[in-house]
Amino acid sequence: MVDGIRDFQRKHLLSVDGIVGRDTANKIKGVFCDCNVLFASHFLGQLAHETGSFKYDYELITQDTANRNYGDRMGNNLPGEGFKFRGRGAIMLTGKNNYTAFSKSMNDPEILDRPNVVAEKYYFECAKWFFDTNNLWRYCTKLSDDNIRQLTRRINGGYNGLQDRIDKTKYYHNLLS
Repeated sequence: MVDGIRDFQRKHLLSVDGIVGRDTANKIKGVFCDCNVLFASHFLGQLAHETGSFKYDYELITQDTANRNYGDRMGNNLPGEGFKFRGRGAIMLTGKNNYTAFSKSMNDPEILDRPNVVAEKYYFECAKWFFDTNNLWRYCTKLSDDNIRQLTRRINGGYNGLQDRIDKTKYYHNLLS
């Protein structure tokens, strides 16, 4: 179970069960999504997919695979940085460029020295930052497969897990409506 969810629940005086159910989803809607049901539905649907239904707070990938997939990309230019800057947090923030920009925005240099801080301290905040920085909220104004597809492309770089993202977005929309 992900500590970021339980930490969020404790901070907001919710039942600390580690589950993003109705109460937690509604609080996330208020804290990160301007109390907008569509924004929250897209936000939670994408994050649920990225984290395996909120089971993981970091990318489950081997060091060799991470270095092969992410090396010499996204600002990872030194040996081992593909693995060091693999996906973490609710959005699976990936790449030295994103970690550097997020570290500056949070005024927390520890993020670059110890990237696990993203999952441990900024689980949902990194996702909100990623949506804000990449102007992703503009794809969250309708509950359509096309909007989810466009949002997925900008988060994932492709359409991996598209049907699951559609299903999860619609699930959260029903839960929050």
